[in-house]
Amino acid sequence: MKYEEYEAMRPSGLWHPIATCPQMRTVLLFAVTDRAEDGSIRNWRMATGSYETGYDDERSKAQHLTPWRWDGYKLKTYDHLPTHWMPMPSPPTEQPPSVDAVDPVDGIGQKGPRA
Repeated sequence: MKYEEYEAMRPSGLWHPIATCPQMRTVLLFAVTDRAEDGSIRNWRMATGSYETGYDDERSKAQHLTPWRWDGYKLKTYDHLPTHWMPMPSPPTEQPPSVDAVDPVDGIGQKGPRA
């Protein structure tokens, strides 16, 4: 997948089938960890990760490694593998408020005595 194609997908906010995941690029990954008898999702997890090339050799197969890196860890063949991916969102464009500007209790950003 070309960089321009990846960038064009950012604003969509949609999950894509895992088969279309770009290689060697950090993305958001989604994995189903439990399904009900009717097939509905009961539990899931999400993390950043990537599909890395070079894991088709015999050593990787013997160690049950997959090409997937999930939250910094290599996934094994017996782990819950990702089913969908989404491009990472763009970083924030504005600075967050300073710590002094936000009330630690109600977080609404007003200074002064409480009523």
